Amino acid sequence: MGYPVVQTLDGQRAVAETTLEKRYPTEFEPPSAPQNSGGQPLPAESPTPAVPLPNAFETRNVGVTLEVEPHVLQNGKWIRLELAPMHVSLIGFDSYDVVKMINGNKLKIDQPLFFTTKTNATVTLRNGQRNLLAVHKLVQPDDQLELFIVQAWAESIK
Repeated sequence: MGYPVVQTLDGQRAVAETTLEKRYPTEFEPPSAPQNSGGQPLPAESPTPAVPLPNAFETRNVGVTLEVEPHVLQNGKWIRLELAPMHVSLIGFDSYDVVKMINGNKLKIDQPLFFTTKTNATVTLRNGQRNLLAVHKLVQPDDQLELFIVQAWAESIK
């Protein structure tokens, strides 16, 4: 559950984030046959397998982000909001076979699985009003719903 609160001025875009950066490999060097210190290949039954080495990475923010741009209308009685709330979760890892060894064993690489709920919307609310913006069904925990609720208020303009 996230509770981002953003305070900004009329017409000014603002972002609130509560996130953790998750870095993971996206590209790998193909494995090469294990070699001894003289550069000669080791026997096939060698206990040291060749492994693919990561050579490129990406970073994904996991957590809650709220982007908002408010527009105060009718001297503060109404507020039009351009909103983009988002929630990104790391839900596990998927394992991929990358190399089949001579002995029949397989080397695997684990890659992260992300689940994203996001809504882009423009709503007009009465000053102080709450509104249900979106409902999303989550994959973890099972049969759970996530509600995006927004409330906006403006100080009176004199």
